[in-house]
Amino acid sequence: MITREQLHNAFREAGLGRIAEALASSSEPCVLLRTHSFPYPEFPVGRSKIGGVPDLPTTIDWPRWLGQPMSFLAQFDMTDLSSFSCCHVLPQSGYLWFFYAADQSTWGFDADDRGSWQVIFAETAITNLQPREPPELPRQAQFSACNVTFHDFFSIPGPEALSVAPLQLALDEIEQIEEIKKDLHEMIQSGPETHFEPHHQVLGHPEEIQGEMQRECQFGFHGVHRHFVDDRIPELDRSATDWRLLFQLDTDEAPGKPGMMWGDCGRLYFWIRHQDLASKGFDKVWMILQCS
Repeated sequence: MITREQLHNAFREAGLGRIAEALASSSEPCVLLRTHSFPYPEFPVGRSKIGGVPDLPTTIDWPRWLGQPMSFLAQFDMTDLSSFSCCHVLPQSGYLWFFYAADQSTWGFDADDRGSWQVIFAETAITNLQPREPPELPRQAQFSACNVTFHDFFSIPGPEALSVAPLQLALDEIEQIEEIKKDLHEMIQSGPETHFEPHHQVLGHPEEIQGEMQRECQFGFHGVHRHFVDDRIPELDRSATDWRLLFQLDTDEAPGKPGMMWGDCGRLYFWIRHQDLASKGFDKVWMILQCS
């Protein structure tokens, strides 16, 4: 695991002395996830996974959007994350499930998209979980079950992040930061193609494709269309930094992987406000889809 001091030194050695301290201070630890095909016919009940079918208590209904069942994305046994120091803000036990509209028709840029994704948390024993087959869900909206491994990682904010935008990064500085990000991936590489592997992540800064998202979450959550005149925008802007990344789910469609494609090689980003995370208010998550 790289330390913040090592990250600061890496920025300086790359000629980023002007911004090294600010970037290192703004960078955040996170957990990087790798997906692996599962070699056995049946997935153990309650195991963390991306794709497959969820293991749900009988008290939880399958989520729907406009009457249609959603796609199941991922399931986390929270004890798998509890050993990572950055994850102490998360529940230390229980299970977390992620769902999204099967037709991928919403991107989180519109207040009307609310309800087209669901994040469900339950503090329950594994004995209460049962595999749940999806109801009437098209095959293309279902994904293959993959085992997940968890890795310590350090996330660097993107050039448009609210914490970094005041630095007014130059193009050559952004390019140097991207090279450092690749070096970080190579430190936990599992093969020669590692930095082309999907970037699934819990907490930290997102790997943005289309720029900053905290304001998008803030406006969408509060029913504000940011491109329209609205008296609430200045006040909402002031608390946009309440939002933090909860889970980033990448396109992951290689053989033996879940078979997920979001837009055009995009990512799903699930965001939550600090205060809602503290109260386990996962029903208040906002999702953004970005793609190239």
